[in-house]
Amino acid sequence: MTLGHVMVATDFSGNATEALLRAAMIARLGTFERLTIAHVLERRLLDALRELIGHDPDPQIGQIVEARLREQADELRHRSRLEVASRCLDGDRRAALVEEARRSDSALIVLGAQGTNGLRRWLLGSTADRIVSSAPAAVLVVKRRARRRYRRVLLPVDLRTPPEAAIALARALAPGAERILMHAYEVPFEGQLRQAGVDQPDIEHYRERAQAQADRALYELRTRLTAPGEICEVTATRGVPDQAILGAEASFKPDLLVMPRHAAGKIERWVLGSVTRRVVEQCRTDIAVLPPA
Repeated sequence: MTLGHVMVATDFSGNATEALLRAAMIARLGTFERLTIAHVLERRLLDALRELIGHDPDPQIGQIVEARLREQADELRHRSRLEVASRCLDGDRRAALVEEARRSDSALIVLGAQGTNGLRRWLLGSTADRIVSSAPAAVLVVKRRARRRYRRVLLPVDLRTPPEAAIALARALAPGAERILMHAYEVPFEGQLRQAGVDQPDIEHYRERAQAQADRALYELRTRLTAPGEICEVTATRGVPDQAILGAEASFKPDLLVMPRHAAGKIERWVLGSVTRRVVEQCRTDIAVLPPA
C-alpha cells in the first residue's frame, strides 16, 4: 500500500523532530510518494507578540520560520530520498493543519506527542487529540524515539467493523512486522444478570461462550486477512475496550498501535472520549488512528 501524500506537522520541538525522523524512516520503505512539512504560526501568539513589541512581527517571524522549514525539508529530503515541500500556515493550529491536509489530499498526518505524565492529557487535548478527532486522514502520533523500524503492531478490532483499512495501514507503516489482532468483549447484560440473581456458574458459562465466539471470529479474520509469510497472532480479552487495549499494550509491548476512529457527527466526541481518546492519551507507544469510513 502506498499512502501518496503525507504531511508532517512540526513546531520545531524535540517531539516534532522525532516525528520527522519516523516519517523519514517509513518513507525509506517506499510507503510515501510525497512529503510536506507544515508549521502553523498561531494568530493569537502573533497578536500577543505584536502588543509586546509595538509593531507587526509577521514579516520577520515568517522569514525565520520559512528558513527553518527549508532546512528541515532539506534534511528530510536527504533522509527519505523523496521530494519534500514545506508550508508555513497561520491561524488556529488544529484548524490550519486539518484544512491543509484536506487541501493537499493527505493520506496521513504525522505529528509528535506533547507532554508526559500529568501534562500529557492537557497538552494532547490541545493539539494531537484535537487533530485526531477531526482530521480527514489517518493520523500517526509519534510518542517514542524513532530508532528502529516498527517490528510489532497491535490492532484492536471491533468485530462489527471491517478491519481491512487498519490492516492496510499497518502494512504500509510497518511492512513485515508481526501483527496482533485483539478484541475486547463483554458478556451482554452481565450487570443486569447479576442484579436478576443469575447464579455465578451460569454467568461463567456465558463468559465462556462469549470468549469462544470472540476467539472464533478472530481466527476467521486471521485466516482471511493474513498473507503468506506474515506473522499474525490473535487475542480476545474480556473487559472495557480502552482498558483492554491498554492492557494488551502492556502485555505485548508493540512498537505501534493502529486503530479506527469510531462514529461521526454529534456523537463523535462522546465516542472518541470513551475509547479512542483515552487510548491516544494514555498509551505509551506510537499510535495511528484512521478516520471514520
